[in-house]
Amino acid sequence: MDQRCDWGDGNRNSNNYPETLSSLTGFLKRRLTEFEEDLAKAPRSSEDEAILSIVVELCKELQVQNAPVYLDWVAWRDKGGPGFSLAFMAADTIQWGPSWLTLPKRMKGMLSPEEWRPLLASSLIYNHQLRRKLVSSEVKKAGIPGLLIGIPFYLYVGLPGIQRAFASNSLSQMGLWSVFFFAPVVLVGLLGSKVEKGLRLRADRQAADLVGKESFLSSLRKMKGMQFRELERWRPDIPKLSQRLGNLTKYSAR
Repeated sequence: MDQRCDWGDGNRNSNNYPETLSSLTGFLKRRLTEFEEDLAKAPRSSEDEAILSIVVELCKELQVQNAPVYLDWVAWRDKGGPGFSLAFMAADTIQWGPSWLTLPKRMKGMLSPEEWRPLLASSLIYNHQLRRKLVSSEVKKAGIPGLLIGIPFYLYVGLPGIQRAFASNSLSQMGLWSVFFFAPVVLVGLLGSKVEKGLRLRADRQAADLVGKESFLSSLRKMKGMQFRELERWRPDIPKLSQRLGNLTKYSAR
């Protein structure tokens, strides 16, 4: 069954663009570039208009200075790093540019603008309030334990073991000690992943305080009913949908 919502008349009349641009950029603290002004004037559906208006409201409530003026629905995103590579955009992915918002294309019409509100609020809280704490939290909870465990391990166990393995020319021992040698690096990565997921779950709880726990749970349950398999797969920086639901179900919102 097609679960897409009907947002009516599609693109709005071009005569409304100046008014729309003014309403969406009123909270911006910096001057838009020519490219961003062109984005703001681009034709938008009524669904896009409603979502952007909600984002502006949330930005004001959360004191985020630069609200997006353009909404882009995409199926693939740049993975970053050297070169150019694309990654499939998961159904729960929300990305923020300097003046634009990116949402997964296959979610277009699947949630009403109000159902997007708690998801957008959580993403804003994480990206603009909690993410700055990520480095210090990872250093405290992953970096320091990793150093305390890793340095002694490398000095007194790892390096001597690898030297003995190479001296004996035993491939099995070389492979075994190579695994042990990189074990602390993997451990630090897993601890860092746990910290980041914890901050995202914390953002969900804070968003529930802002927009209401039940409305947030309703949006997540609707996404669960869509049965997107990637939302229940392990990802290094994003909790599973079931974890997000459990996190909010147990939470007593203020």
